[in-house]
Amino acid sequence: MNEVCIDFETICSDPQLVGEPISKQWATFYRAIEGLPLDEEGIEIFRACTGRDRYEPRIFNEVTAIVGRRAEKTSTGLKYLLWKSLTTPAWFQKHKGTLRIPIIAQDLRVAKDIKRAAEALLLGSPLLRNEVDEVLTSEIQLRNGISLTCYPATWRSTRGLTCPAALLDELAFVTIEGASDVELVRQVRPTMIRFGETRRLIKLTTPWIKGGLVYDEFSHRDERPDLLVWQASTTFMTPRVSVELLEKERVADPAYFAREYEAQFTDDTEAFLPGADIDFAVRKGVREVPFSESLKGQYFAAIDASSLTGRDRFVFGIGHRASRGNSGVGFSVDLLRGWTRDTVPAVCDEVASTAKAYGIRTITADQHGFHFLRELMKQRGVEMEQLPFTVRSKSEIFFDLKVSLGQGRVQLLDQAESLRELRILQSRRTSGGNYAIAAPRNMHDDYCCLLALLAHRAQHGGSSSFTGFLAVGGKSGVQVIHANDNSDLPPGVEVDRIWWRK
Repeated sequence: MNEVCIDFETICSDPQLVGEPISKQWATFYRAIEGLPLDEEGIEIFRACTGRDRYEPRIFNEVTAIVGRRAEKTSTGLKYLLWKSLTTPAWFQKHKGTLRIPIIAQDLRVAKDIKRAAEALLLGSPLLRNEVDEVLTSEIQLRNGISLTCYPATWRSTRGLTCPAALLDELAFVTIEGASDVELVRQVRPTMIRFGETRRLIKLTTPWIKGGLVYDEFSHRDERPDLLVWQASTTFMTPRVSVELLEKERVADPAYFAREYEAQFTDDTEAFLPGADIDFAVRKGVREVPFSESLKGQYFAAIDASSLTGRDRFVFGIGHRASRGNSGVGFSVDLLRGWTRDTVPAVCDEVASTAKAYGIRTITADQHGFHFLRELMKQRGVEMEQLPFTVRSKSEIFFDLKVSLGQGRVQLLDQAESLRELRILQSRRTSGGNYAIAAPRNMHDDYCCLLALLAHRAQHGGSSSFTGFLAVGGKSGVQVIHANDNSDLPPGVEVDRIWWRK
């Protein structure tokens, strides 16, 4: 088949091939990637979805499509990769060995679903099934030496591979699984360098928060002529979604509908912690740091004991203060542990023995289950001190973590679950005009609370009192400092705003 010149729309619509026609909008998107001519309708679609004034045919090696849910983005992406794999001789005629086209999803379950969809497209076609050499658990090998391989999103997924193309599915949500979207793309690009102008990196996603790689590419799309950024709603990209059902979704939750189906980056939710700050703080490959005699007496610990029987975790962590150059006092995380559905006495036994191994006799916790937990830990020779999470104090405690990360004063462990929680932590605007800091609905923030307690302990010692946080304005720019009142400010500096002053 690779000797036949056949266009993408034909391979989709021909019943002997894929037999699933794509919409005019999707056809325009993939024609634009290939630098093919567009008719007048196609040019108008291009303008509406890219924000560009005119269409100048050129090949785009990298594209980002931000479209609504159920807009058939993954299925059209698979069809496009199959077409390219079977009709691009530069990929398979000049390379000896296996070429892989990674299809990377946000988790293993979704990756397997995508692989099964690709398998159905190929084996369900009277002609394309002849191009299949072997179907394995996670990949489909074609007779020309190209393999479509599905991976969950980790930054190590593509290291060592040779890839003429790649599909990153739901890239905006990669951070939910503990990976870094920036690092993932950074690892994919080198695998494709040798293929020059024939390489294709396709990123398809629904928007999430105003942060991360996808939002950055969207925000700067006018500055990147080499990157095609496409934004469109579900109903615009595909006619096969029920308008009546979508209207019910819109009425039920307009903000959610705008984000999920209209592909808009909404203002109701934003990332609380910048991904770049988190990435900078991680010590790659360091899962735990054992006790050091030189740090004896400097360790401190915290517990977030939300639950042992439900969805939340009982988490425990140890850290120590660490000076980071001119950045001031920060902290390093030495140990993180988490339990679910374990017996309370068994967990308390492990927490107490671990704390004593680091020379710790007092552990900080919030108010949830504090009195019950204090009695259990006291029986094991460990004291507890309370640092309550209230509407006001929780923001102050989390702000300590945010400032410390922003100033490069934190060293985090390379522990996937804790990093996942930090990356998805949201700052959500409430009806009263304030901001609630928490994980997205049905997700966890136990490690975030724990790390915030450790950050506050590092900054303020054992004190549970709070000072004000002031945003300082003026000619020198904006900075954030701790101060009890205006008398602590440098001479001549005016205060623009005070946060959470108590």
